[in-house]
Amino acid sequence: MNTYQHTLPTRQPDYADDEIDLLELCATLWRGKWLITATLAIGLIPVIIWLKYQAPVYQVEALLDSTSVYDIQALQPTVLDDEGKRYQVAPLQQTAFYTALITQAGALHTQRLFWESWSKQPLSTDPRTGVSDNDRQFRRFFNALTLTPPNPKKPESTLSQISLETTEPAQGVTLLSAYVDFLNARVVEQFVIQLEKGYGSSLQQLAFDYSALQSREQQKLRDELIQLQEARRVAQSLKIIETPYAQLAGVELKVVDDRQYLLGTRVLTEEINALQARQDNPLSAFVPELRTMEYWRDIMENDLNKLHAVKAGIQAFELASPAVSSLDPVKPRKMLILLQQLSCREWWGWCSSW
Repeated sequence: MNTYQHTLPTRQPDYADDEIDLLELCATLWRGKWLITATLAIGLIPVIIWLKYQAPVYQVEALLDSTSVYDIQALQPTVLDDEGKRYQVAPLQQTAFYTALITQAGALHTQRLFWESWSKQPLSTDPRTGVSDNDRQFRRFFNALTLTPPNPKKPESTLSQISLETTEPAQGVTLLSAYVDFLNARVVEQFVIQLEKGYGSSLQQLAFDYSALQSREQQKLRDELIQLQEARRVAQSLKIIETPYAQLAGVELKVVDDRQYLLGTRVLTEEINALQARQDNPLSAFVPELRTMEYWRDIMENDLNKLHAVKAGIQAFELASPAVSSLDPVKPRKMLILLQQLSCREWWGWCSSW
């Protein structure tokens, strides 16, 4: 049986169609050199003119770090003894200052307050109303200000950066320095208000407890005075003027304690006079607990009064690097812009000539 084999012709790839003739390419580009040059010129000349009149932008930056325990020591409440722990105002945490700084620095409300203080002019509260020059200047400040908090992936680094882009480096340094000082004063004021609330609450509780203890002691004094007056009336009725020591020889003392009239009218009168005089004087001289509470009150009131005197010297954060301007402009990046325009225009001119 005959078997026929049918073989299909194999097509060889035409590599010649995929090859690029470099000589022809160069010739094509040479013929379109004027078109390419004109395209580059049309694209680059406006860019060069724009860059020429574009003001250089510098970056002013300041580095901030966490405060030390010594910088906030003057604000710390005095530690009371163990008995006064219930009235102790909570001490300030070092990390809380830095957290408050990061929060305040990036808050729009803080930036508005600073700008109103800096410009000494109020800002518009409704952006839909007419915008003044001061509002436009604040918007430029808001857009130029950048806060870079510490990197959470690097806990060993606690530095934060506040930067401001400006066309006037000297004025930018002054403005950023003023903003850093404003942040410090605002953070310190925040914790001063917190301490004032703490002292107010503790002093109120202490005054309540002091009044309650004083009322109890006064009642005890009145009760004791009534008992002595009754004993004197009994002594008078029995005509006991002096304590009859001869008759009380060998008698247990508790008998005398239970029957105070045996002390005699003279002794009882002296004690009554002493208690009546005590009513006209502060009880703290006779009650140690009241004297101790007065001591705690004096300590907290002294701490409260010194807050506003010392807050001006408190550093809520450490200024690791004061505000300083960059040596070279950060905007516009002229060489990068020119290279981008050159590449785009060259590609467009090459495509047009092809």
